[in-house]
Amino acid sequence: MSPHFTRVVKELMGYKNAKYMLAGHKVWEEAMYPWYSEPEFVKMAIDEGIPHILVDLRSEEKAANGQIPGAFSYPLKQIKALYDNLPNDMKNTRIILYSDNNEEAVKAYSTLKANMYEKVSILNGGIDAWKARGYPIESNKIRKEMPDALPNKLLPGAISVADFKKLALNTPADTIIIDVRSPGEYLEGAVPGALTIPLPTVISGRWKEIPMDKNVVIHCAAGNRALQAWRFLKDKGYKNIVWVDGKPPKDVLTQK
Repeated sequence: MSPHFTRVVKELMGYKNAKYMLAGHKVWEEAMYPWYSEPEFVKMAIDEGIPHILVDLRSEEKAANGQIPGAFSYPLKQIKALYDNLPNDMKNTRIILYSDNNEEAVKAYSTLKANMYEKVSILNGGIDAWKARGYPIESNKIRKEMPDALPNKLLPGAISVADFKKLALNTPADTIIIDVRSPGEYLEGAVPGALTIPLPTVISGRWKEIPMDKNVVIHCAAGNRALQAWRFLKDKGYKNIVWVDGKPPKDVLTQK
């Protein structure tokens, strides 16, 4: 989070031990540091059929004794077989890795990112965190064969990058696009006519500038900040509001 957002969560939300990382999301991504998904999110993805590939990196013996339902078993030593078996058109599919050893999960994460898989994350706390919440476990089901395709289903409130591109190139009069990236990112290009409100300032008060009588479309650089803004605005009573799950294509961002 940014220095300003750190101040917001401390002063307005009551958090005591909030810190920020200098340069934030972009530097973290470029350094290939791992992203984590919480057990609650993974449970929601399973229950609601949100497209994902769940990979158990432990030994097949451990996986057979108890794994997360629907997981594919690819121990770390078989990681090359994993990305060989993943179809090329799944490079933008959400892939969630888990183990009982975070170091192994990080190695697998780095391998997939190096092979251009964009939406990779690690289950925070691994299989132990999953079990601690009392979530279901299945036994004696070792899966290797990847599906040819996944269902076309998005997260709650999300629209696809393809649908966003259509709106960005021909924005209807009753629709407003909100860009919640940082000011530095705007310099790399922005959607013409979009209202630029960095996420921290949305939360600290600028959300009042967003009209409630329009269809609102929120985007950022990858989807995480757009989702946060969507949740915040939903809590404020906005009804006709969606967020973009993914990275906007360069051809809709006009250089400033």
